[in-house]
Amino acid sequence: MTNFIDDFKNKAKKYDVISFDVFDTLITRTVPDPLMVFDIVENKAKENGIYLDNFRRLRWVAQLERGISNENIYEVYEQLQQMTEITDEQREFLFKTEIDTEKEVLIRREEVCLCFKWALASGKRVFIVSDMYLPGAVLGDILDNLDITGYEDILVSCDYRKLKSEGLYQELIKKVGKGARILHIGDNEFGDGECARKEGIETYHIDSGMAEFRRFLKEGEVPSEWRYSEEMAYLGRRIADIYNSPSNTKGRNDQLYILGYFFIGPFMLSLTKWIIDEAEKNGLEGVLFSSRDGYVPYKIFQKLKKKTSIKLDGKYFYTSRKVAVACNSSNNEVLDFLVNTSWPDLKGEKILKEKFCLPEEKILTYDFKIYENDIFRYIWDHYPEIESNSRIIKKHYLRYMGNIGMVIGRKYAFYDFISSGTCQKALGVFTPFDLAGFYAYSKDNEGYDIKPYIEKKDSWVIENYKMFEAVLLSPEPSLHGFDADGNPIFGEEKRSSKEMDAMNRVQRGILDYVDEYLNHDYNIKNENINDVSLRIIEMARMLDYSGMKELVVYDDWNIG
Repeated sequence: MTNFIDDFKNKAKKYDVISFDVFDTLITRTVPDPLMVFDIVENKAKENGIYLDNFRRLRWVAQLERGISNENIYEVYEQLQQMTEITDEQREFLFKTEIDTEKEVLIRREEVCLCFKWALASGKRVFIVSDMYLPGAVLGDILDNLDITGYEDILVSCDYRKLKSEGLYQELIKKVGKGARILHIGDNEFGDGECARKEGIETYHIDSGMAEFRRFLKEGEVPSEWRYSEEMAYLGRRIADIYNSPSNTKGRNDQLYILGYFFIGPFMLSLTKWIIDEAEKNGLEGVLFSSRDGYVPYKIFQKLKKKTSIKLDGKYFYTSRKVAVACNSSNNEVLDFLVNTSWPDLKGEKILKEKFCLPEEKILTYDFKIYENDIFRYIWDHYPEIESNSRIIKKHYLRYMGNIGMVIGRKYAFYDFISSGTCQKALGVFTPFDLAGFYAYSKDNEGYDIKPYIEKKDSWVIENYKMFEAVLLSPEPSLHGFDADGNPIFGEEKRSSKEMDAMNRVQRGILDYVDEYLNHDYNIKNENINDVSLRIIEMARMLDYSGMKELVVYDDWNIG
């Protein structure tokens, strides 16, 4: 992407006059819909004993029914008072609250403001031109508060009783003279583009953050009934943030990055915080973030530990269902389970290799003349090798546990994403420490020390868990075992470079969000982060995340 500031300067050099649109150009709101300002006003009014149900609608109707073209906010509130019979004091309170709320939710678009300052420093005549119900005096005060000053004049539609489409640009031309060369910058294709060009004014288009974000929505539309809430405040801030700079290329056009940054990031952060809080509350020794889908929460844990006062230890813990169960495969019940869940989908040789982790040189060829369809007889003919191999796998695994500093007799939090607890149950048979499971969701936790973060099956996360899980994985292949020194041995990598790239893009978004959160608490109150993040992840339903369909979890357990 061309650097916006340089591009704008190069174009603006030949013009005498530069006019700037205001909303979504010089400044932008940190709520995704301007009407949410009215929701905030209603909430503040209720806190002060003024009850106007659906103030958003009342405020909008008052603006429409005034009967004056391009009415100003004073006239709107006079109409509102007539409609609702509020007192003069209540009207003044609501009016002042709306202005104050606008000031609270507005931020500068920094690079556009730099262009504004450059135009002033270059001796250009600089004007503000806006279609707005806030008079120039009120709008000027808002701009003053944001340190946007020095312009020659401000032209607002409600002051001149004409929109940009109705001749407001003609008022600008009168002020600067017909021969002046004018460049107007704004975000609206019609008002800031077509209408300006119709008057002989050159234009420079800049997208609003919301317009850029819309491209990622399934229908390209924003839901009409969005209301202000903590998660909406979060979303608006994220949109304002990532799209504030027209020059920023960091993920703004990447569907998968946006999914990770806007939606999965808050969920994974709150999930990780929940695990930590539960582990501390229960006096556990530390947290084991099990491979491979513990990779992202472990990264988040490391970031949290650097920035906060967490004393708890956390480890990225290598495991897999295959290896954990293989440690117990000489147990008759486990042996029967492995065979019954594999046969006849897998041939005898493959069952021994993939489920029992037997080396190929110890596997007999399945001779149908000898065994016919008696798979158990074939497996039992390998029992000495199975028993010996199980002891070796277990010994190497325990050495690994000692290498990473796990302590006999202690109790650890064990994280898995979505599971029936197979790993935890298998590990619990032979490890010399206890495990308390904390999962995003558990399919079957009856009789085991497992606690799920999500209780509802109709969560977006649960409905899309295979796709979701795929973005959390480590870049390493699945664990195949351990060597004699306790070092992990990995299986074959089955993911394509395209799949790895897609996964990395989502993970970059997730971890960038966590960094931003730790540096700036964007309206998610710490005591509410779990509830809010669960509502935020549900908003992912509106996103077009078709790019994630490329992601697949290759299961080393259910091998066909």
